[in-house]
Amino acid sequence: MNAEKYLKENYQLEPGPHGALDIRDVNRVDLAKFFAKVGARTGVEIGVAHGKYSDILMNANPDLTLYGVDPYETYEGYKDY
Repeated sequence: MNAEKYLKENYQLEPGPHGALDIRDVNRVDLAKFFAKVGARTGVEIGVAHGKYSDILMNANPDLTLYGVDPYETYEGYKDY
């Protein structure tokens, strides 16, 4: 399916700054479903952390080949991980 056609049919699109389209009321799960609907078969997630969103992407689109990249490095004084 054509991505632009899908977006126009399923979401209220509003012109944003510089002519970009702003899609309201969409979350990350919707985005994962969108990728599956338009036939995405290969993807890269930058900033994977624990892989929770990677799991959402793969569940929404089992045919997806997903590459996870997390360039995180620990440094002195960082306490979250």
